Amino acid sequence: MRALFTASLISIWLCVGCSERVNEVQLFIPESGAGLACVDSTTGSLLIERAPRVGDGAEMSLVLDYLGLDGVPSCRASQLIEWCNTQGCPVVQRECVRLRFSPVPESSQLRRAIDAELNRVSPLTRDAPDGVVLVRAVTTAQACAELEPIGGRFPPLHCASLLGCVYSCPVQLDEVRGQVELELDTFGLCNERDVAVCSGLGRDVCL
Repeated sequence: MRALFTASLISIWLCVGCSERVNEVQLFIPESGAGLACVDSTTGSLLIERAPRVGDGAEMSLVLDYLGLDGVPSCRASQLIEWCNTQGCPVVQRECVRLRFSPVPESSQLRRAIDAELNRVSPLTRDAPDGVVLVRAVTTAQACAELEPIGGRFPPLHCASLLGCVYSCPVQLDEVRGQVELELDTFGLCNERDVAVCSGLGRDVCL
């Protein structure tokens, strides 16, 4: 599948020979952006405040993972976790980009700030994987260089560095017409535990 990833209303162009566009998909993060505005359960402060400071701003990485599902599990978080624990949900493709904010955005402005940054650095994906996948976007304090594949496998994310996480339902992108929503299935304010589960889908994979 040929695809082009642009902006946070993430446009994916599916094309034949990459010369004729035949479908366009948007990965859509809702305005609330709940999974990207999670808080520390002890202090109540935004996890994004853990991001490394640069002057009066901050930097963080946005990691876009495509997880191979080898089937079509339910979209419910509990069932996705069970599926990944038994079937495995390997990262089959990863993209990573460094985002910079000055000043550090407040919770109400975070989604808009991420939108602006993704527009600045796009495109990210030029060739999305085939088959049924789960699309996951994670924000982390880790540098992209730490997350590149080693021996053909992608390293796990560091739990202590996680800042936010959203994911899609199982989807085959070349059959989509319209938008695919990325969100975090949680009650109330999400916290570091919710983000860790999202980033590992219930498996003990973050360090």
